[in-house]
Amino acid sequence: ETNGGELLHDVVICGAGPAGLLLASALSQKSSVKKIAIVDPTLESKWPNNYGVWMDEAEHFGYDDCCDYVWKEAGVVFDEDTPE
Repeated sequence: ETNGGELLHDVVICGAGPAGLLLASALSQKSSVKKIAIVDPTLESKWPNNYGVWMDEAEHFGYDDCCDYVWKEAGVVFDEDTPE
C-alpha cells in the first residue's frame, strides 16, 4: 500500500508467532529496513507451547513442573531411509 507514492512499510510479515516475531526482530537490525508491519488475525491470543524438551534438561533447570505430559519413550528420525 502506498501513501502518495511512498510505501507505508518496507516489509509486511504475515503471522506473529515465534518465527514471525524472530523475523521482525532480525529485520529491525538491518539499516535498509525502516518500517516493518506484522499482520496476524489472532494477535491478541495466547501462543500455545507446542514443543518438547528432554526431562533431564527440564529437571536440571527446575522446569519439570512446567511439563504437561511426559512420554516414557521417544523416537528420533534423522533420515527417512534409516530403519528404526
